[in-house]
Amino acid sequence: MARLYWFLLTIAILVLQPGPVGVQAEPAHDEDEASEQQFLFFMEEAYTQEAQEVQISLFSYFQDEQQAPGESESYSRWVAGAEIEYGLTDWLQIEFEAPYLHRRVDDDGDEQSETGWGDSEIGVSALLHREGAAWWDATVSVSVEAMIPTGDYRKGLGADRTGWGLAIAASKCLDDVVIHLGAGMEWVNDAKEVEIGDDPDNAETSDLEEFACGAALVHRTTDTLESILELTAEFETERGDDGTEHETEVYLTPGFRYALDDDVEIGLGLPIGLTDDAYDWGLFARIILEH
Repeated sequence: MARLYWFLLTIAILVLQPGPVGVQAEPAHDEDEASEQQFLFFMEEAYTQEAQEVQISLFSYFQDEQQAPGESESYSRWVAGAEIEYGLTDWLQIEFEAPYLHRRVDDDGDEQSETGWGDSEIGVSALLHREGAAWWDATVSVSVEAMIPTGDYRKGLGADRTGWGLAIAASKCLDDVVIHLGAGMEWVNDAKEVEIGDDPDNAETSDLEEFACGAALVHRTTDTLESILELTAEFETERGDDGTEHETEVYLTPGFRYALDDDVEIGLGLPIGLTDDAYDWGLFARIILEH
């Protein structure tokens, strides 16, 4: 509950940020220029699609965790998927994401893996405020999403329950530098959890709560090339019959984005795990198509 309190307090601070009384600030950049900053890896930016505009994002990433000292298991996962965003108005968009997963566990040479669709997400994002000329006057948006149990929990690819999420994002263009901040929470009650190789009939149920936050710094190196540095953290709490468990995953992801033309962007990132619960390293690729 403490994380929920601080998350709601963050929303209140960003939404109620002060501005010059009686003065309408001019945007620091035009809308076309701001829309070029809709390319990140694990984070979501604050910008929404304009009315009747469609953005399709195809992504794929691989992450690997080697055996820790004293442990016998190593893990890896590969995720590929698509995310579609459609602007209902200039300030409201709907979005849908469907991931395809491959998970592998190697226990001292005994390797087991599962492949299939994971849980999908459908949501709505609303633009609360467009950035102004002042350095602190950022674009702010909020989103609400539902997690649909399309993944097979018997394979360890889903939770077999509907979950909910709430997030807020802020983005600010400062000449050749763009700053992104974000935070969000997700809840899934009575989630079924099956480790790869375990009997699904003995699936354990637990309440999952995840708080995620992050910051990204983007530098416009040229008109078509941008350097990206993301720092993201996920704090997961699992409450079950055997007690409460906590996991913390923190990643530093350097990468780049390159615009092939006005409607096609590509990028690569290298997520580096900074905590014991995180995967050690990975590779992230994304293609964005706009229409």
